[in-house]
Amino acid sequence: MRAIVNKSTAMGVKTNKKKFCNFSDEQKFIGFVWNAHRKTVRLPEGKIKERIGQIAEFLQEGRSFSYGDVEILVGRMNHILYMLTHLNSLYRWLKLWVHHRALRPPPQDALKDLHLWKETLKNFEETQIICWGDPVDIKWVGDASTKFGIGVLIGDFWAQFKILNPERKEQAISLLETVAIRLGLIMAISLESRAGKTLIVNTDNTTSEACVNNKKSRGTQQPIGRSQPPFAFPATREDIHEFCTWAGRGPSSGNKPILATTLTKYLCGLQAWHVFHNQEYPALLDKKTALLLKSSAKLDAMEIAGGVGVLKQDVTWGLNKEWARITLREAKTAIPGTLQFIKVDWIPNCLCPVAALERLAKSCQHPTGPLFGFQVQNSRTALTRYMLTACIGEVWRDLGQPTLTRHLFRVGGALFRHAMGVSPTDICAAGRWVSNCYKLYIQEYSPGEMDDTIEFLTLLDGAWCA
Repeated sequence: MRAIVNKSTAMGVKTNKKKFCNFSDEQKFIGFVWNAHRKTVRLPEGKIKERIGQIAEFLQEGRSFSYGDVEILVGRMNHILYMLTHLNSLYRWLKLWVHHRALRPPPQDALKDLHLWKETLKNFEETQIICWGDPVDIKWVGDASTKFGIGVLIGDFWAQFKILNPERKEQAISLLETVAIRLGLIMAISLESRAGKTLIVNTDNTTSEACVNNKKSRGTQQPIGRSQPPFAFPATREDIHEFCTWAGRGPSSGNKPILATTLTKYLCGLQAWHVFHNQEYPALLDKKTALLLKSSAKLDAMEIAGGVGVLKQDVTWGLNKEWARITLREAKTAIPGTLQFIKVDWIPNCLCPVAALERLAKSCQHPTGPLFGFQVQNSRTALTRYMLTACIGEVWRDLGQPTLTRHLFRVGGALFRHAMGVSPTDICAAGRWVSNCYKLYIQEYSPGEMDDTIEFLTLLDGAWCA
């Protein structure tokens, strides 16, 4: 503070040199006390005891809590999250609520973390939250040779690695230098270096330094941090064949996100690149790739997109089944970890969505079975998107309407609601549109089209027998 007063006086600002005091080492902020000298933070007086008492309420056996109770606890603990972790379990607990007024007992992971919070707060004094201090020279020395191998020295610790086959030409010195740096970093971590410290690692190879920092290189070897080698153009038959077998779904490929239809689009893009650059696309490849795509598509049809899909227990029924609500988990348009809900109302005709859901629920024998499916003896076969589109497409072709698509029904619903005077806000809510894209579908009904539509719906309601 004295330096500030002297500087202020030198700049011509009149300052009383007697009426000031130096800054204290500890400064109190909202929720914590900062020690500028020791670079640490601690909780204010009385806060630790208060937090321990709040946690103790949740550790009482047999008690259940509402969504609001847990939300208040999370809010109180949030300001010390940067000092003490273990708050993720409480957030996961909050995600379990559907009706916020319902009472839920604490799950085991939340109880475990709350016990850990309580014991930690009893002994908690201060903690360091930032990296500070000058970089530390750990006396790291490393070098590589294409004839011998790699040697790394960190202080009193050393390690050496021998090349199994020195005659391999693809083992460039730049690759070995990069491996030497990475081995040195792994050794430094294994020697239990203190978190928050900055270490000095010397290298005389700028190419290796860039390779470590960027996790990639221009070499032909497999890049660091990547699972596949780079794909070079123009492509050979072997390149395309390996790409299909890697990206396509096979018996042991696991739950890969790349479907056969997406893989087909990639192959079309490869062909387009060769045509644009006047390069010859590998011949005699169409039959083999078609066979690979067909086998991959068959396995795609056996999987439910997005996991297990909608289960029977995900449907909630209203009073007298006047409405139904479907809970969507892991929806593409949802924020990760959140749920989406679709509510449908009962209507007095054969297009009633509640009646359709009721028939599906009755056919599903197990509460955790897929709702959208059909029963074959004791097993439940889930309906997939491509299975439905192929079947419905055949029906439309038999009816002489091959141009119909499922998207047309969504557009038609928006058109009809607009013609009946429904507000754009309700139309966007029904179609789950968050932008102004609905304006592309909104058109005016002619008086004749309006009369025909209402007459058709009237006939449909009159012909329905519940």
